[in-house]
Amino acid sequence: MLLQAEGIINKIYVEGILFAPYIKLSYADTLLPGTALCWPNAFNLNTQALMYARMGRFDKSLKCYRQALEIARVIAGDDNLQYAYVANNMAFAYSGMGLHQEALSLYQKGLTIKKQFGEDKDFYGANLMDIGYAYNQLGQYREALPCFEQAAAILKKWYGEKHQYYAMCMDGEAFIYEHIGEYDKAIRLYRQAFTIYKDAFGESHPYCGFVSNNLATLYKSFGRYDDAFHCYQQALKIREEVNNRSSPGLCSKCNEPGEFV
Repeated sequence: MLLQAEGIINKIYVEGILFAPYIKLSYADTLLPGTALCWPNAFNLNTQALMYARMGRFDKSLKCYRQALEIARVIAGDDNLQYAYVANNMAFAYSGMGLHQEALSLYQKGLTIKKQFGEDKDFYGANLMDIGYAYNQLGQYREALPCFEQAAAILKKWYGEKHQYYAMCMDGEAFIYEHIGEYDKAIRLYRQAFTIYKDAFGESHPYCGFVSNNLATLYKSFGRYDDAFHCYQQALKIREEVNNRSSPGLCSKCNEPGEFV
């Protein structure tokens, strides 16, 4: 789902802050000057890969990630946090290409590494959320649900119930309940996620548009056409506002109101 992918992108950039003191933010294809096998080059490659992924250029993104992972492995082995972060980001690129099983394997590798630093850490919870989304994409909803529940509990302790990470967990759970036919739970969780996003970013933020679109589709599926129409209109309004600001196409997956008629 588009909301989930966009949310993961933003979370990846937050994780990238760990590398911020060492990287030169650039779209250039070249490495930093100096020896190839050094942390600054790995950090630079990771940043380039993130940018390529954001632009949908996943082939270039994967190339950069592979180089960054090899540098991290040679310098410190494949059980350090830097390796885990790059692996998680690489998993997002695989997801963008529809290779969800490959993404899941990398997310699980990252979780194993992070576990040694404590299962109560926020980065452990964020990794669990990634795994939940990967399971959702594979249609393995029973496996996904406990990942989201555990992630929500961890992230709630770190950030509270009004943070975007917590809302992402609610959205992931809502997706599960929608697909296993527990519509009341799905609606409640989608609404909860919408409220958090609205309070955090404003009602015209793309996240709100994506949730509105999800709700509209859900309402339409069991005949609540007035509610569906309202949500479609809301999603369309947000899309238009976002496109007018500076990000054409960001909400392009939001449906037109007429589609449900």
